[in-house]
Amino acid sequence: MTNDEIRIAIGQHEGLKLVLPPNYLEDLNAVHQLEETLSDAEVQKYIDHLIAVTKADLGYGTNYWSVYHATAPQRCKALLRLWGVWKESR
Repeated sequence: MTNDEIRIAIGQHEGLKLVLPPNYLEDLNAVHQLEETLSDAEVQKYIDHLIAVTKADLGYGTNYWSVYHATAPQRCKALLRLWGVWKESR
């Protein structure tokens, strides 16, 4: 997905009626606001997606440092996968 497609998909999921939603890809604070809305069940699934996106699964354990320091684009990708709207680039 392009950056604009990601921003629009997140904005649509959040019900934003703006022409172009906040730039979640460059603003960890905006992404954090989205993370705060997740239910307990969603948080665990989100963490699983975040581990996959950051390639933190080492096969013998998880590199949580990578998860803790996930970038805004990585967090956006994990959220969109959680919500079932992520589209792989062609």
